Amino acid sequence: MTVYELLMMGFISSRLPLVLATGVWCDRQSPLIDSKEYRSLLIDLTNEYRTKALGIMAEKLNPALKDRPIICTAYWEVGELAQSQQQQQQSAQGAPPMGATPTTNRAHLLYTLNREDPNLRRIRIPRVKGLRWMFTKADLEGEMRRQGAKTVDLRFCLQWHANEFQRDGPLVANLRNPSGPRALPKDLNSLSALVHFQLLESLEYFSEDGGMTVLGDVLKDTPSRFQEPTLFALELMKFGVLTGDPFEPVDGSEFPAAVRYPKIETATEKQKSITLLSRVASLIPMKLKNDLWDTTVEFDLAAFHSLVRLFKRTLRVLCESCLAEDLIENKSLIKMLPNNTFSPNGPLPSDLDASGQRLPYHREPRVAEVGPSPVLPVFMLPRTCMGIVMKYFMEWEAPQTRKPMSAAEKRAAFDENLRKKFACCVDPMKDLGVALEFWAEVKRCIVDISDQLGAEEMKQDVVKADMLLSEKRVMMSI
Repeated sequence: MTVYELLMMGFISSRLPLVLATGVWCDRQSPLIDSKEYRSLLIDLTNEYRTKALGIMAEKLNPALKDRPIICTAYWEVGELAQSQQQQQQSAQGAPPMGATPTTNRAHLLYTLNREDPNLRRIRIPRVKGLRWMFTKADLEGEMRRQGAKTVDLRFCLQWHANEFQRDGPLVANLRNPSGPRALPKDLNSLSALVHFQLLESLEYFSEDGGMTVLGDVLKDTPSRFQEPTLFALELMKFGVLTGDPFEPVDGSEFPAAVRYPKIETATEKQKSITLLSRVASLIPMKLKNDLWDTTVEFDLAAFHSLVRLFKRTLRVLCESCLAEDLIENKSLIKMLPNNTFSPNGPLPSDLDASGQRLPYHREPRVAEVGPSPVLPVFMLPRTCMGIVMKYFMEWEAPQTRKPMSAAEKRAAFDENLRKKFACCVDPMKDLGVALEFWAEVKRCIVDISDQLGAEEMKQDVVKADMLLSEKRVMMSI
């Protein structure tokens, strides 16, 4: 009943309950731009985070749900499997009656598939034995006073764990006891902290013995306003999709010739650096007017955000499973969840200072009003706007004049061109500055952990892109 309530109240999506009930996880919808990287990422996420999310939610439900394998199919597999099984049935039963037409409804075919077919991909729901997070409301309030924090977020939890680990405090000591007590939150902040800890644990920012991994160690020093997008950038890096390399079309197809998309063997180092910069910048949202995006659309960023959409939905499902696990244990906590638990219209990074506190807010005409900050990570999909602006900045050339323009004059000319080119943006120059700060943070994280993770190639790509960006900033006095 608790899962149904959470579903009806909008705190969890229907995906996990549907998969557990039917035993099938089907990605029927193809992305806007299909690529080899997208298909590979879908399978990797299914084997990693999706199975983990199923295990977390199923832990407190009927044990029978965990014992059967989950059939996994994707948009490029469903039709082939259904056609193959129809042919097998026809060969066994004889030719179909005259005038009969084959079934083309993929949803129907999906649930009538022969589940014994060895060609089907299957996953097993793992037995998830999480760390024993134990703290009281008094412990939480004391830590908030120590950090001077007003809200519970990713940075707060990472800093709390780091401090406890240094002094071998009770929070960390209890993690080493597999049969130790577990926190029973009785207020919203305690519930939020527990879900944040569980999410970070699921993403392997904490080790199995309760220590902090290199990813958690580098993320804890990231400013609050960049915590979620930086975490997401690190996740993309973990799965090998945060690069500047062009995407590859799936076998037997090509990207439209009209877009003139470069191939991986012909792309120059400068092109790859600009692509990497624009992809990272696109992870930060821009403040837009309530108008249509009436300017450039980038094919590469559209393809990249097909991967981003898939990944963010997976992380959101993982976060929902952590929340559901806690609420299944204590149904009364549902009443504490406010409407902004997963608020999609919270403040943007440009609305916050380095500590995550809101800057003075001024309502602007034709701009959506900023809502309250979400209680839990939303993993909302940003539009590609900031990436497009970043690419425009990197490729912009100052107009030719008789007298060479100074850096300040180039900046003024660029600012004017930027506002004309992107008239639907409230303040593109300010947002570009925020994106440059975010890039610096992502670069710091990748450089700091590259040696320990064996990501030397990624480090070199980031350093090359940063050198190109630095030259451009000096030239433009930005």
